Amino acid sequence: MKIRHLRIRLKTDQGLHGTDISFPDGLVILRADNTSGKSTCFQSILVALGLEAMLSVKRKELPLHPVMSEELFSGSEGNPAKVIESDIYLEIENKNEERIVVHRTVKGTRNKNLVTVTKGPAISNPSRTYTAEDFFVSQPGAATRESGFHSYLANFLGWSLPSVQTYEGRQVPLYMETIFPYFFVEQKRGWASLSPPIPTHFRIRDVHRRVIEFLLQLDASDIADRRMELNNKIRSVEARWSTLINELQAIAQNVSGVLKKLPHTPVSNWPPDSSPVIQIPEDNNNWVTFEDFIEQQQSRLEELNSEEIPLVNEVSDNASVELALTENQLREKELFLSKYLNSLEIERAELSSIQQRLDSIEVDIQRNKDVRTLQNLGSSIATNVSVQKCPTCHQQIEDTLLPLASDQNVMTVDDNINFLEQQRRTFIAAFQNTKAVMEARERQIQHIRQDIASDRAKIRTLRRTLISDDRLPSMESIRERIELETSITRNQTLLEQFQIRLERLTPLADEWFEIQKELKNLPKEDVSKSDKEKLSFWNQSLRNQLAEYDFKSLQVDELEISENTYLPSHEGFDLHTNISASDFIRIIWAYLNGLIEVSRHFETNHPGLLVFDEPRQQSTKDISFAALLKQASKAASYNNQVIFGTSERDSKLKEILKDIPHEYIPFSGRIIQPVKI
Repeated sequence: MKIRHLRIRLKTDQGLHGTDISFPDGLVILRADNTSGKSTCFQSILVALGLEAMLSVKRKELPLHPVMSEELFSGSEGNPAKVIESDIYLEIENKNEERIVVHRTVKGTRNKNLVTVTKGPAISNPSRTYTAEDFFVSQPGAATRESGFHSYLANFLGWSLPSVQTYEGRQVPLYMETIFPYFFVEQKRGWASLSPPIPTHFRIRDVHRRVIEFLLQLDASDIADRRMELNNKIRSVEARWSTLINELQAIAQNVSGVLKKLPHTPVSNWPPDSSPVIQIPEDNNNWVTFEDFIEQQQSRLEELNSEEIPLVNEVSDNASVELALTENQLREKELFLSKYLNSLEIERAELSSIQQRLDSIEVDIQRNKDVRTLQNLGSSIATNVSVQKCPTCHQQIEDTLLPLASDQNVMTVDDNINFLEQQRRTFIAAFQNTKAVMEARERQIQHIRQDIASDRAKIRTLRRTLISDDRLPSMESIRERIELETSITRNQTLLEQFQIRLERLTPLADEWFEIQKELKNLPKEDVSKSDKEKLSFWNQSLRNQLAEYDFKSLQVDELEISENTYLPSHEGFDLHTNISASDFIRIIWAYLNGLIEVSRHFETNHPGLLVFDEPRQQSTKDISFAALLKQASKAASYNNQVIFGTSERDSKLKEILKDIPHEYIPFSGRIIQPVKI
């Protein structure tokens, strides 16, 4: 990323004021006296990019000096000019040498949270016509929505922002406001701490580590994310395993049995050599497996069935008629069951179709709400489309094959949202109705299956009746047979369910094995070999720079970048607080400049940009400042851009810069001056 041009325009009661500053490659020195507007320019760059959270957590007003919103002095004498409207225009360039111009209003009728992006170098080459698009900032979704400016900016810079975890456990993107402090140091807060002043209201866990891992494209982030992903999978397998265990235990309790040989936590070796079983208690404290218990019941039933059941001659004719009637009923119920099953499949498909339509409606509603947000912020581009005018050439356009009748109007965005929300309510009602019908159908199927089972049992009883002899039947014998049949059928169903759930443990065990194997293959440390090379280079850069900057508080070779915190440390501990104030500033120089040096020799996400507003803090020595400027001048050789803003005396600054490649942009008075139209 490169900053190419900053334009500030203020409409006042004494005419138009503003400034234009162009920024070339390499080392750029912006020199102006204190209180002349230099810091206002740097802050305006951040505000134009929607990064005002770096300056203040207050969102009611943009954190800029009163010159941008209240009053200003354009000369050494005269009354202050009252600011009526103020706008910032920023032209930036990405690594593909594509340029855009970002426009944001500070004061005026245009909403301050609306950002217009002109897709081309509209400031440096205004002779051409470029397309424009509106986006929003400082609104929910600015970093994730299609119409969010930071989402667009990330794509423009070629960044794929990683998902990170908050202290509440939510997943959020690594916001731009947390990344820019590592290469853009503004005067107000940037020099106050060794770790860049990252906004805390995003509540991102380990935010410093996440930003460094992203900027240096460290594997540590991927390894840590993969370790977290595997841990989440572990919890998922454990939960599903526990659910199956509970279901198996419920089956065992249903038959008054005890579950044996079944591990309550996931295992990799499955099925085991000795399969889990349900044991059923017998008399004299003996136990038998569930399968053996069912076999005993079947043997007893076969034994009873081998005995003759006496029948009464008077009921034989009725039994024959009832048998025929029951067989007819059974065939009809089996036909109904087949129809119900087919209907159930159709209803399930319909339910899935309704759900897909609901998902599509939700996406359409959100898109229309984003458009409404842009319109509420004052976007004129969206309005032009709605009145059938091209936003680029302003010619009349038709968006339908047939022209509308005179009494017809295109639906507004609010009408679209209301219509879609009505559709959503309709489809939700349809979804609930279909689901209710499906649940009723399932109960019908369950009921008819019970009737079929009962009819089949009745047919078997009637057939046995017809082949029995003339003696009166023993009611006890019949009762025992019926109870045995019912119990065997029920127990066989439960045994089948038990076996099905046991089989479901197999894929869980396989998944558990793969998770444990991958966990074992992950590096014990999150830092990979490639990461160590980048951190080692960063370490050496830090030490070399501190030696050049005349760092005296500690032995330079005892300082290093910690692999745990990614912060400078001394003999494995955080830096002591008794480091001199000037040496503290030198460490910040070396630390942040070291990041851009790593990007010159390794593949990283660093934008190749470094901005320091008043880097010479705490009266650092001339020799130190000269060494910093010399170090920064390397930017030109690597197609980087380093911008320093300073109030150093002009004569001294020119002496220091005499043999250093640079671009010098001096201002002798206030930067914001009257603009000739």
